[in-house]
Amino acid sequence: MADTPNIPDGNGTPQRVAYDLLKSIAAAEGKNLRVADSADKEWILDTYAECLWATSGYRKPK
Repeated sequence: MADTPNIPDGNGTPQRVAYDLLKSIAAAEGKNLRVADSADKEWILDTYAECLWATSGYRKPK
């Protein structure tokens, strides 16, 4: 997985913020995004989708 998404000047986009949030969540949960046994494709995609949902303003706080 690349360290940065292929988004030109995308530092403040919801996609970039979601990606950074994904990395923070992975670290907090002890998952290594580069090791399949640690974070599998399903976990990565589901977590990124939830992060993108949140950074786009659709996730309601509990």
